[in-house]
Amino acid sequence: MTSRDILRFVRLTENGREPSRESSKAAGLDLYSALDTTVPAKEKRLIPTDLQIKLPDGCYGRIAARCELALAHQIDIGGEVIDQDYHGNISVINITIQILRLLFLAVIALRNLFAKKFINLH
Repeated sequence: MTSRDILRFVRLTENGREPSRESSKAAGLDLYSALDTTVPAKEKRLIPTDLQIKLPDGCYGRIAARCELALAHQIDIGGEVIDQDYHGNISVINITIQILRLLFLAVIALRNLFAKKFINLH
């Protein structure tokens, strides 16, 4: 295991729940709401995880809804990218079609940064 395989995190409050992996071959880590909250139908809410993370060098975080959760509860996730230099409370923009009580939020996966330099071709 290299340092690129490790996602370091800090619980900001006792409500911050450690990310978990649904299976050994899951693409990402599950994130959980720090609040016991309900999102009304057709609304967006910024839901905190009460976690602060340190992404591995050369990576950014990508937040997405789990397919089965999105289908079963008709939700979508907004604000999907976490930059490597962001050190605040990780929050998820949850968009609902129907009323939803939130405990599980989304999945975070690490992605490699591809472009290190930009060149203007004109």
